[in-house]
Amino acid sequence: MAEKPVFEAEFTQGLESFARQELKKAGAKFVDTGDSPAGVVRFKFGKSLTRLENLRVVNQLFQIHRFNVPRPKALLGQQHFDRLISLLAEQVKSMGHHNVQSFRLEAAGKDSAVFQRLIAQIEQRLKLPYDPDGGDLFIRFKPATGKQKGWELLVRPSVRPLAVRSWREFNYPGALSAPIAAVMLQMANIQPDDKVLNVMCGSATFQAESEIGGSVWANSDLNVVALNGARVNLKAAGKAAQLQQADSTALPYKGSSFDVIFSDLPWGQLIGESTDMTELYAQTLRECGRVAKSGARLLIITQLKKRFLDALSDTSWELNQTIHLTHDKVTPAVYVLTH
Repeated sequence: MAEKPVFEAEFTQGLESFARQELKKAGAKFVDTGDSPAGVVRFKFGKSLTRLENLRVVNQLFQIHRFNVPRPKALLGQQHFDRLISLLAEQVKSMGHHNVQSFRLEAAGKDSAVFQRLIAQIEQRLKLPYDPDGGDLFIRFKPATGKQKGWELLVRPSVRPLAVRSWREFNYPGALSAPIAAVMLQMANIQPDDKVLNVMCGSATFQAESEIGGSVWANSDLNVVALNGARVNLKAAGKAAQLQQADSTALPYKGSSFDVIFSDLPWGQLIGESTDMTELYAQTLRECGRVAKSGARLLIITQLKKRFLDALSDTSWELNQTIHLTHDKVTPAVYVLTH
């Protein structure tokens, strides 16, 4: 019996339990190499790869192929290079030749003469140009992990990372990562008859990412550009758009209206350093408390953790859970509160 393929999944640090749960549900059998970095997990998978295409918490996947070579230079030998090209050509075919117009390569020392020669040989054999920044076929080389010896070829089985959603036609600066939004939606436990509000909605990542049918959503933001982008994304996601230009400290909604509230609070970069963020947070939290029903859930993500906790102390919200994340060199936290 052929051995099951091995994959490597990358996810936002802090979301390991959610990523593992999602992968296990899909049929993954985890492989413990003993030295996987944070935000990475390996697993064997023998089912249809379509089960992996709809993962929502995982940022991106790579299939792993091991080469029993002592150093990258040996990959240029005919036997190993022929196998390498065969694997890459098979991957291009599965992705659709019309979708793959270039390739990119990541490796420690990729500017060395060996890797530059390898890149040139791949270009020649696959008839694909090398694009170091946006190549459709994304491959990595690195030393084998754990007790394994040799080198590994990692190939992403999709043109784009799983974190890139088809509904995101408008890319708003600082928009929330869809996988993080997916986890926050999971934590919110939205019910079909819930009324949901996204304060400071930006480009409406939460509603676009939501899979709960029947719930009623409202989105508010002071920025007209963000609201226009939200309308585009919600249309692409097939969702009804209820968008309102509004200040988070003076929301245009009746009291005790919402069961669930989300907010990706600003970190100061887009609204100016002169803004008193602690006071903005406090006023926003109080206003969210006004429009929240008794027992409502409020889920917030922010990088300014101390200012948020200072602001929280003088509100009616009770902090129930905190998850600390590391994402794209920033370290925000997700807070789950009840009213």
